Amino acid sequence: MYSVGQDTWHPFPATLDTGTPDNWICEETLEALALEAKIEATDVEFLDFSGKTVRSNATVDIPWCASGGSRKVRKSKFRVAKSAPFNVILGSNLLFVDEGILVFDKTAWVLARKDLTEGRL
Repeated sequence: MYSVGQDTWHPFPATLDTGTPDNWICEETLEALALEAKIEATDVEFLDFSGKTVRSNATVDIPWCASGGSRKVRKSKFRVAKSAPFNVILGSNLLFVDEGILVFDKTAWVLARKDLTEGRL
């Protein structure tokens, strides 16, 4: 992730979370980037994998790129987590919709919904 104030790149581990729509960054990681440009946002509460509540009432736009593969620089919005067990989360909107970073075949290979037309079960 890029720190505009420090004019340098900082490596942080990012978790790809297809079950979370938004991108997230914890406050401690944000402080290391020396970014002050938080934007107030609607209060939200999520549960982490251990059942602990993670809260956010701000977002921030951050330039970033992957450390391997494509080095394309992107600028994305991240929800700021008050206290969290992660550095950075890349959510499903970014992964599948906004940037289409991940692509997968939605064809059902094991089970497919049976056609229920014409009164058949």
